[in-house]
Amino acid sequence: MARGTMKHHASPESTTPGRTFRLVGPQEDHPAVASLLAAEGLAWDSLPLHPIAARALAEPIPLGRTLAARFGRIYIQDASSMLPPVVLNPPPGAMVLDMCSSPGSKTGLLSHLVGPAGCVVANEPNPERLATLRRTLLETQRLNVVTCRHEGQSLPLPEGSFTHIQCDPPCSGWGTVEKHPKVAALWKGDKVAPLVGLQRLLLREAARLLVPGGRLVYSTCTTNVEENEHQVAWALEHLPLILAPVEPPPGFVFKTPEPPFGPRDCLLVDGEESRAQGFFLACFTKPGDAPSAPHCPAPPPGMPVDRAILQAAGADPDAWDGEVYDFSGSCHFLPRLALTRLPAVLRWQGVPVGRLTPKGLTMHPRAWSLIPRRSRCPGSSPGSSPGAGQRGTTPHLQAASLADLAGLFEGRSLAMPADVPGQGKTRAIPLWYEDLALGWLHAKGARALWTGR
Repeated sequence: MARGTMKHHASPESTTPGRTFRLVGPQEDHPAVASLLAAEGLAWDSLPLHPIAARALAEPIPLGRTLAARFGRIYIQDASSMLPPVVLNPPPGAMVLDMCSSPGSKTGLLSHLVGPAGCVVANEPNPERLATLRRTLLETQRLNVVTCRHEGQSLPLPEGSFTHIQCDPPCSGWGTVEKHPKVAALWKGDKVAPLVGLQRLLLREAARLLVPGGRLVYSTCTTNVEENEHQVAWALEHLPLILAPVEPPPGFVFKTPEPPFGPRDCLLVDGEESRAQGFFLACFTKPGDAPSAPHCPAPPPGMPVDRAILQAAGADPDAWDGEVYDFSGSCHFLPRLALTRLPAVLRWQGVPVGRLTPKGLTMHPRAWSLIPRRSRCPGSSPGSSPGAGQRGTTPHLQAASLADLAGLFEGRSLAMPADVPGQGKTRAIPLWYEDLALGWLHAKGARALWTGR
């Protein structure tokens, strides 16, 4: 059956070429991230979908090779892929389940939405894809995300564990055919049947884990009706779920879903008109009154790292709501919500932030989100004193130029400022460019290297 097209707040940038991406980090950092992008000649516009969503207008160098991307301060993501977290719309401080997470694109946006006091439980059953997910979370410093590896259709969690669930299951990917032309041939005819079966199992498990009154978003990057509208109809018939109306977000052109569904029952992105992937999503809720969230406190096998040790290493122990735990020398950040609500049987893991030895804690090169924000000098002009060794009271190294930063990825070192205390010691020292924290350099003697490649 032919689909109609519904245009909704089509905006000028929807006709502009260029890839889409997200700014990464707290809102107060965004002007500095924009400044770094501009310094490399990258022009971009904000997207109306969300304040951190953007589209590149000019790429004098590939977006993924920009210093902002290499230091984890932007994340390349198709605009359609940002829709499910925005429609799910978890409030700050919420605990969210992302059932099929890798590579972590939607997970990262969920992390931003729930904020430092929230938590995202990101599940991925495939070990190679799980490694990709964990690398993404590390590079973009999503410390309020924990990961686990289970079959999504049988998660070892109590019924009604989550108020917000994102279910973005494996699908035929027909909406990505422009980027991946082989998907249409790979998933045709009855080859889609196993995917349809798995999607239903995942939907059933999501309905079990959703609290009454909670919110569930089901999404796919395919235009296949069997995996989209037919799955919604199946869920309404077989699961304790009802459709929650969705107001189409701005900046996209949507096709009309297959009857009996209307434009606000399901969203089907017109990929060509929206200059994005074809995408489908529907939002469900569960009837009934929401009980209190289950608590399954189970101390992890590691030990909390003392605040004094974190501060001595130059880290901010209050940047996120949680604790750094030591697991035989490998230190990971564990969100407080995960510590108080997740059962041990889930075997979840936090994002690594450093190594602990008898000599103290050495911060992971990528752990820029634990660099103290209060160390910024009020009223100082960004970049006014390249190489200066102090920002407030925190020793640091200030990169003087883009060439300095690019050289780090080529194995070149930077000179340690003479006024930094502890010259001659081997340790991690925060790296800044203008007013933007980028990571931790490995300082040894009078030189400092980047080891986060």
